[in-house]
Amino acid sequence: MKDKFTIGICGLGSIGLQHARAVVNLKGFDIVGYDTVPETALSEDLPLSAFYNDWDSFLNHPMDGVILASPTEYHAAQAKAFLKRRIALLIEKPMAQDRASALEIRDLALKNEVPVLVGYSLRHSSLFMRAKELLDQGSIGELVSFHLHLGAYETLTLAANRFNQKVYGRLFGDYSHEWDYLRWFSEQAVKRVNALASTVESIDRVEAPNCINALLQLDNGVSGTLHLDYIQKPGGRSCFLSGTEGTLKLDTATAQIDLIDREGEHETFALTEERNVIYQRQLKHFTQVIVGEVPPTCNVHDGLAAVQIADALLDSSRENGWIEVNAPPSK
Repeated sequence: MKDKFTIGICGLGSIGLQHARAVVNLKGFDIVGYDTVPETALSEDLPLSAFYNDWDSFLNHPMDGVILASPTEYHAAQAKAFLKRRIALLIEKPMAQDRASALEIRDLALKNEVPVLVGYSLRHSSLFMRAKELLDQGSIGELVSFHLHLGAYETLTLAANRFNQKVYGRLFGDYSHEWDYLRWFSEQAVKRVNALASTVESIDRVEAPNCINALLQLDNGVSGTLHLDYIQKPGGRSCFLSGTEGTLKLDTATAQIDLIDREGEHETFALTEERNVIYQRQLKHFTQVIVGEVPPTCNVHDGLAAVQIADALLDSSRENGWIEVNAPPSK
């Protein structure tokens, strides 16, 4: 392992700043920042060794790895620029704005043999990692059904500048976390989806759509429900997994997992941690990926699959029917 890593952060909006804050208490990092709006990017006392608002200068600064936290529509072009230079990437979710762009990133990463970690930070959360361990141990037996719930009105205020520009269907990509951790938990691809979307106008900030309900079916035939909204305040994320031997409920609002077996025995796991800790854990994993010590926990195949599912959900909401998801191989 190297003594010091030079990491670039491309885009210092709300997520880019979160990555930068995670470095504050970590040793062994030089952080190089890039943003086109310096007054916003430099509004905090960040631990930056250099800052650029000129793309070419940033691109040519020597770096061990780069975190792409820019708006999603720029991911493909920026990722390809670094992949051509064989620089390892951590690409914030979603990996790209559509399936075609995600395929370009995946194909170039594989061709140039450059490691790419996709930033589904829940895979680095103690709560979600513990849930994965319990599921892998067979705590609920065979999965038979699931319900995923996400409400996140606060996102519209935390990233207010981003949402000043109206883009239809942004919610589908913004919270692709849900089907990423579903694939991770179940070790199954999502085969097809059926989604309904609506827009509630009677709130201060309105995204179109801001309410999505869907059915998802996995490759093994197991099905379940999904709810996403930009309405619920305070926000919350939960999942309920039902199996042949019990049920597991995870709730981020309480930072708790509840495990109940078929005899009614109840076990609770409480795992509270600050968001910064999750990003620090992800950054440490990224350094291991950079030096080839471990493969990415969430790779370009996973990133592409998440974009494909988002596209399928959006298409389904428009066509009012089931849409098949052509997910890539998991490895």
